Amino acid sequence: MSDISAGSGWRGVMLGLCLAGLAVVGARADDAAIDQQSQQIQQILEGRCLKQGLLGQTPEQVKANCGCLAKVGTKHLQPAWRKAMLEGSSEQGIGPPMDDQVQFQIDALQTCPAIAPYQPNASGQ
Repeated sequence: MSDISAGSGWRGVMLGLCLAGLAVVGARADDAAIDQQSQQIQQILEGRCLKQGLLGQTPEQVKANCGCLAKVGTKHLQPAWRKAMLEGSSEQGIGPPMDDQVQFQIDALQTCPAIAPYQPNASGQ
């Protein structure tokens, strides 16, 4: 396996681990309540990512990258995961955390380019 492939696989695993636990609100009350719940979810996700400390070489990079990734993750989190996180209940056995894992990864890499495992230079090398 090349260094690029190994790095890409490792980053994909880390993305999943950093964001495991995000969830979506089951019932839509009002915009303020939804915004507050989304902020809580984002804080939980960011905290989990910061605790792992793997998305950067300096504490500042880790904080910036985790904050960015948490915003993306909050948008893709399944409702059951969102509910479990907000209630502090177990996330085991409730299925995958993201509504669409592939789209989440695409959005994460587009929104947070600093977490990308490999970026070819302009000449394609």
